[in-house]
Amino acid sequence: MKFTELNHQILAQILIASPFSAKDRKQSTIKESLLEMKSSPENSLEMEFLKDIFSLNTNEIIDKWYDANDTIVGFFFRDE
Repeated sequence: MKFTELNHQILAQILIASPFSAKDRKQSTIKESLLEMKSSPENSLEMEFLKDIFSLNTNEIIDKWYDANDTIVGFFFRDE
C-alpha cells in the first residue's frame, strides 16, 4: 500500500502551512494552492498524495493509495 510510505510529519507540515501558502499566493482556496505547489525530493510522495486527494475521485484514490481490494476494516486491523 502506497500510503504506508508517507511521512506523516512532512504531510502534516504541508497541510499546516498550506493556508499561509494560499494567502501568500493570493489564492482563494487551499486546493488551488496545493495543486500549484512544487514538490521537492524530500516531500514528493506527500505532495503527490495531497494533490491526488484534491484532484482524483474517491475510487481513484483508493485504487492508487490504499489498494482497491482493501476495506476500512482491513485498513485499521492489518497485521503489519
